[in-house]
Amino acid sequence: MWQRKWDEYKLLRVLSYRKFVSANREDPKDRQKRRCLIAASRKGLVELEFTPIDIVARLSPAKRYLYRKRSF
Repeated sequence: MWQRKWDEYKLLRVLSYRKFVSANREDPKDRQKRRCLIAASRKGLVELEFTPIDIVARLSPAKRYLYRKRSF
């Protein structure tokens, strides 16, 4: 079975051009993404919002301007 590989580098790369990343709480396919979001939250890179269906991650305010892509 094909699995998505999620690590902190990929998470920050995606969050540089998206406002948030969500992972389903119960879907086994999102297990690696959930673990990555929780690990990044413990390091202070993202802030998590827990909804009944999803876990939503946004860049923390301290890191928001470091990882955002610049538009000219």
